[in-house]
Amino acid sequence: MENPPDFFIKSSAPNFNPNSSSISSSFDVKKITGYTIGGVSPVGHINKVKIFIDSNLNRFKTVFAAAGHPNCVFKIDFSQLSILTTGEIKEITE
Repeated sequence: MENPPDFFIKSSAPNFNPNSSSISSSFDVKKITGYTIGGVSPVGHINKVKIFIDSNLNRFKTVFAAAGHPNCVFKIDFSQLSILTTGEIKEITE
C-alpha cells in the first residue's frame, strides 16, 4: 500500500483555526482523555471531549484507531466510528 499524501489542515474548516491552535502537552492529554499520547482512543475518555472525524477518511471502508495504548489499534468501519464516537464529520484536511 502506498503512503498517503501529505495533508494540510483546511484553513476554512469550521471550528479549526490553525493560527490559534496549539498542540496539547502530554500531561494535558492524559488529564483530559485518560490516555497517553500515541494511544489516545476516540472513545472512553475520562472527560467529555468533542470528537471531529475527517470526512476524507470516508474513502476507506475500514479505518484503524488507537485503542488506549501506543501499541494497540482497533479496526472499525468508518460509518461505525462516527456512530460509536458520536463524532462530527468535517472536512478537516485537504
